[in-house]
Amino acid sequence: MRPHRWLTLALIVMSPALLVDLGLHLLEDREIGTGGLITLDSPAMPDTVRIGEHTLAVTGAFVQDVQSDRLSLRAWAPTPNIHVIQPGNSN
Repeated sequence: MRPHRWLTLALIVMSPALLVDLGLHLLEDREIGTGGLITLDSPAMPDTVRIGEHTLAVTGAFVQDVQSDRLSLRAWAPTPNIHVIQPGNSN
């Protein structure tokens, strides 16, 4: 065989070994922990909000502002829920 064929054959045989060795160095543990990750847990109980005579329970969102006739929410779930716990008088 010619010398360049021996070199080509040697590179073909050694390539998997070189890739495995390189892969082990790239995939070694970098000791990345979960301490730097930010997680937001949902509240254990729904937020209870009183607007006038009405009492509402809010889940899936944080209550930002309560006014006499409106409620401002910051949703952290795709579908926040608002349930009427106690309706006010409808005079």
